[in-house]
Amino acid sequence: MSIKIYFPTNDYLSDLTQNFSKLLSRYDLERIDETAISNLLNNSKVDLALVDPITYANISSENEYAIVPTKCLLAAGYTGIATIYFAKYLRDIQTLAYSPENNFLAILASIILKEKYSFETENIELINISINDLKNYDAIIHTQKFDGYNNTLDLTEEWFDAFEYPLPFAFWIAPIDSDYDSITQITNLMFDSSPKDKIISQYNQSETFYYHREGIIANEFSEEAIKSIEDTIQLFYQIGLIDNMKDLRILGNKEID
Repeated sequence: MSIKIYFPTNDYLSDLTQNFSKLLSRYDLERIDETAISNLLNNSKVDLALVDPITYANISSENEYAIVPTKCLLAAGYTGIATIYFAKYLRDIQTLAYSPENNFLAILASIILKEKYSFETENIELINISINDLKNYDAIIHTQKFDGYNNTLDLTEEWFDAFEYPLPFAFWIAPIDSDYDSITQITNLMFDSSPKDKIISQYNQSETFYYHREGIIANEFSEEAIKSIEDTIQLFYQIGLIDNMKDLRILGNKEID
């Protein structure tokens, strides 16, 4: 029976799934949206999936999935993965627009705006997002850079400043009784063999000011990743985003570096 593997369409996850086309002849791989992945997980139709913390936390207790301790996407500080763009001359922020594949990013942005800045937003899904949508909405969340537009916040920089731990974007999960060696091999084969950690730096200088922003993107699983996932799920529970706390299960009960 072919192993069924599902992963989201988000561009910021590309390193984790870079080599999927090379594995199509060996496994049943499909790129679908997060909602579809969630439905499949709750119907026990998944052998391996790349998920965000909300999707993982919302899996029914009847279905036992464990985190695969190999590859993930963890970010701290300024990374440029996603940007919140704001309309000009705002006194209040009431609406946040996002594209369907960025629903998780929109949830994160709304948490930051509420917890750090006391703005409670209505999140509005649009099929296509552009900078011109700021004519109709107070803010948008996007992974694309709109050059020359500076009324922004960096999502991961704001998250780390607000909560003081890295933001876990995604990690692999598999049924708790999966074969450890087979599953971990697949996640490693899927990964683009880029450096273990990426240091992101941005320098800004003018006649009147200079500042340096820096962050890190980590793809190797670690104890820090586990702690960040736990803390994020606990936050989601505290603010009522999920109904129950989720006990993290690690595939194979392996020691994490």
